[in-house]
Amino acid sequence: MGSQARQDEFVLSLIDKGTFLDIGCYYPEEFNNSYLLEKRGWTGLAIYIVDYSEQWKSRTTPFICADALEYDYAGLPDYDYPSLDVEGDGNRFAVLKRVIENRKFKVITIEHDRYLPGHTESEAIPQRDLLTSLGYYLLCEDVKADTRPFEDWWITPGLVKDHTKYYSKGLHCSQIMLHYGDAFKGLTK
Repeated sequence: MGSQARQDEFVLSLIDKGTFLDIGCYYPEEFNNSYLLEKRGWTGLAIYIVDYSEQWKSRTTPFICADALEYDYAGLPDYDYPSLDVEGDGNRFAVLKRVIENRKFKVITIEHDRYLPGHTESEAIPQRDLLTSLGYYLLCEDVKADTRPFEDWWITPGLVKDHTKYYSKGLHCSQIMLHYGDAFKGLTK
């Protein structure tokens, strides 16, 4: 149980305990980026367009059935870690712009569409441009869960020490955790 590409382990290697916003959460345990975090004492909020509220009763995390593109994020508190896994060409970037407004996160994992045929750069570039302009650092670029790059993992410099030496590009999620997992331990201020 847990995340598809070890996002939860990556986040836990950087932050022992915190808060999450799981957008595009899917099922409460399988392929879920916040399940392990909750098990480790984190709190947060989960949002998904399909009503899985009955399945989510197994979790303490509140579940909201809502369209991530239309949900009002303005009233939400700040979170340490948002996971953005929204389907649809350009939708991840649209949600990112809404979620990130007037907020600063410690760690962000966000899917892009480079793995789809004909989408070599379409959503990754605007995501990267926006996050870089806001002072985020792309720590793990084009993370792979199989053979195709599908996601980027970001941090906020100053909230995670010595981050640049752990940069990776195009590595499989298992390689990232194998090579850098122990190195991430204790990097938070």
